[in-house]
Amino acid sequence: KFLWRTFHCAIKQFASEEELGYKFQVANSNSSYTFTEMAGMRAVVILPWEMALMSFYEFYSMNVPVFMPTAPWAHRLAFHDEGNLGTTKSIYSHYAPQCQPAGCHGQAGHPSAPFAFSTMAQQRYWYQIADWNRVKHVQ
Repeated sequence: KFLWRTFHCAIKQFASEEELGYKFQVANSNSSYTFTEMAGMRAVVILPWEMALMSFYEFYSMNVPVFMPTAPWAHRLAFHDEGNLGTTKSIYSHYAPQCQPAGCHGQAGHPSAPFAFSTMAQQRYWYQIADWNRVKHVQ
């Protein structure tokens, strides 16, 4: 829940800004940057707390280098009980009645609903088609 605070402390412990030669800015969902400020950033590290992140699309479309965690770490970050789009509960099932935890019927044809990620197989399936995992040039 407070990953950004932990991340900020870890960065400070491993290297100072003087040693690295550039400044780290740790942002959270309450942070606010203009598009000009965002486009001027040398690179970003995004720690996904959801499966669809607006900040990912914004930085990627501005050609700012985007770094993401490896799949095992991303799984732990994006899929959890308190998440919205990555929740392991079925609180959004009424938005897509044709999709049940066992799978989607009709045109979608997915093996599981895009919510209520209760099994690792469901999480792996949706992770593989997450935009931040599929697009080119994301490290």
